[in-house]
Amino acid sequence: MKVQEGDRIYYTGDMANDSAWCAVSEVHTDSLGQPVYVALRPEDTEDRWTIHVAQIGDKYHGHCDPRFVTERAHNAYHGERLQLIRDRMTS
Repeated sequence: MKVQEGDRIYYTGDMANDSAWCAVSEVHTDSLGQPVYVALRPEDTEDRWTIHVAQIGDKYHGHCDPRFVTERAHNAYHGERLQLIRDRMTS
């Protein structure tokens, strides 16, 4: 997955932790220049998380699996849901 500094990642949360938007603050690459780990900084705290890029999904299903998703995946999911609501209201 292509991840760059400044990208927004949505942390989906779980039963014990609230969801949060995070910004990619660092990208750690392997010897071939491929991203391996990213440092995330949640927008509403001073915390910093380091996660493997495999933990970031590019498809959001509206629940906490995967735990982290791209902003594009989050927006696509909500766009689809809004379109379903609009379709039901007009039919």
